[in-house]
Order: sequence, then structure tokens, then C-alpha cells
Amino acid sequence: MTRSWRFGRFLTAPAVVGEHAIGTGEKVFLLWGSANRDTLDRAASRIWVSFR
Repeated sequence: MTRSWRFGRFLTAPAVVGEHAIGTGEKVFLLWGSANRDTLDRAASRIWVSFR
């Protein structure tokens, strides 16, 4: 319970801060994703393969 709550806060806090700074959470996720591009690309390709 504590771990998922902490993870939820980890995802929510940057989005809320970014919404005030940028105006849209989508750009925050794009910026956050560019820092973790390799990990996200691997996960996305794995999901893409599993759905094909």
C-alpha cells in the first residue's frame, strides 16, 4: 500500500507542478519521457510486440 501510494505521488507531483508551469500535463510526460527514453522505448516496443 505504501509503495503504490508513493509511486502515485511520484507520478502525480511532477504532473501537477508541470501543469502550473507549462499548462498541460502531456508536455510534462514528454519531457519526463525524454529523460528515460531508452527505458520507455524498450517498454513500448515490448508492449507493441505483445499486442501485435
